[in-house]
Amino acid sequence: MEDGQRVLGPLRKGLPAVADQIGPVSYVQLQKAGDASFPRGHRFYWKAHFPRQISDGAIDTLLDRFPTVPSPRSFFVFQQVGGVISWVSPSATAYMNRDAAYDCFPVSIWTDPAGDEAYIAWGREMYAAMRSFATGGVYVNNLGDEGEDRVKAAYGENCDRLAALKRKHDPDNLLRLNQNIRPAS
Repeated sequence: MEDGQRVLGPLRKGLPAVADQIGPVSYVQLQKAGDASFPRGHRFYWKAHFPRQISDGAIDTLLDRFPTVPSPRSFFVFQQVGGVISWVSPSATAYMNRDAAYDCFPVSIWTDPAGDEAYIAWGREMYAAMRSFATGGVYVNNLGDEGEDRVKAAYGENCDRLAALKRKHDPDNLLRLNQNIRPAS
């Protein structure tokens, strides 16, 4: 806390703030931070990937394509993930994509099931338009029902090691109602 306050001090003194929301946050508050964006009873679709940077081309593409959004509730996320995560070797844990600086994805939100096709199509089109700026990896918690190849994109070269661990600790694949890695044969 003291180090953070020391670093932020000159910034706070030098620039007048419209709002200063930098401060300690409890784990529960952090986990609830997105609740207002994802209200119960709504329908959602997103598809994510990791870019190494937000390039001029990515910005131009987003500015060109985002206006086609079919709902004022929908949005596009750039979430910073780089920094400290890159200090750890990709083989040290299951998390592979340590070279990414951002997680990015369109989020389509609507209420009427009749809109499913249009809203999902917009999410997929935005994902496809931004894909050329991505690493090919994805954060496993941002996956929907997208298949084994996308799970492999989340774990990369760690998949074989994880499958071997799964064979040892869960050979019957009991723990499979997730982004499943099948036990190695």
